[in-house]
Amino acid sequence: MKKIYLLAISLCISLFSYGQCPPGNIGLLSQSDIDNFALDYPGCTQLNNALGISGNSVTNLNGLSQIEGIGTTGAGGPLIISCPNLTNLSGLDNLTFVGGSVSIANTGITNFNGLGSLVNVRGTINIDGNPNIVDFTGLDALEFAEGLQAINCEQLISFNGLGVIVPEFFPSSINISSNPNLPNLNGLEGWQQVGNFTVSDNAILNSIDAVADMELFGTINIIISDNPNLSFCAIEMVCNSFQDPVIVHIINNNASGCNSENEVEAQCDLGTEEVSLQELVSVFPNPVSDFLKIILVDEIQFNYARLYSVLGEELFTTSDKSIDVSNLSEGIYFLKIVTSQGQLVRRIIKN
Repeated sequence: MKKIYLLAISLCISLFSYGQCPPGNIGLLSQSDIDNFALDYPGCTQLNNALGISGNSVTNLNGLSQIEGIGTTGAGGPLIISCPNLTNLSGLDNLTFVGGSVSIANTGITNFNGLGSLVNVRGTINIDGNPNIVDFTGLDALEFAEGLQAINCEQLISFNGLGVIVPEFFPSSINISSNPNLPNLNGLEGWQQVGNFTVSDNAILNSIDAVADMELFGTINIIISDNPNLSFCAIEMVCNSFQDPVIVHIINNNASGCNSENEVEAQCDLGTEEVSLQELVSVFPNPVSDFLKIILVDEIQFNYARLYSVLGEELFTTSDKSIDVSNLSEGIYFLKIVTSQGQLVRRIIKN
């Protein structure tokens, strides 16, 4: 009887140990490591430390479908994935929490389908050197992250699919660099706050308007450089940053109009306008080829309009509400409209 009792205890201990997660940081270096994880640790759902996944043989993550959290106390993590033959993230569908950064580099994934349950990342989302990523589809459930880095992604065209992000503990950092096919920052509208902001070396980037409403929080650096097609940087977030003398600005090697701190400040100064006039005065067509028309409601008297170059240079003043711009070169201009109830500035695109 005593032997049977001891055997039962031994069996329970064995089963208990079998169901636990492996201690320390976990490295899965092959497809067989991933396939065997669920077999070796069938009761493991919460990892306490880092999870690293790498190797040329890795083609799927299905063996990790039981994992719900990495770093249960908020100090664990990170999650690091570097598998050149991995084409999707299916298998991480139950992952909701990462206690550190999420780094995905050197993979063949096209989006983030497979991370549809991920809500909280207590670190930065680092996306580096993934040549096939097109957008951020699959991260729509994400609510908390401390930063975003997207660099060297050759096919990235937008951040569409990204959720509404609030930094939970620290001011977030955003670094969007060396993405040759990225035309704008669409999809980042939901990112609520930014600490450091860097946009550099994006060959066709022509707009950063999507982050105009982002709140500055604990900001140290604003870096906008080496974007040869970016001519307008005087968005609200950047203009607000000039009010803080602590913030360091590095703005250079962009298109004319966003090629220096002085150029951007000049546009910010021109852009000061009366909010009450926003819906009472309009201009069309915009973009324009020949004649630009100014339309005002009846109770507002038009005084004059003044056109400025993208560098803030005054080009001409007119009292005519129909303005001939056919002789202007293609590009961006600013039209200051002065009325009986104040003034406002409109950004004009000349085709």
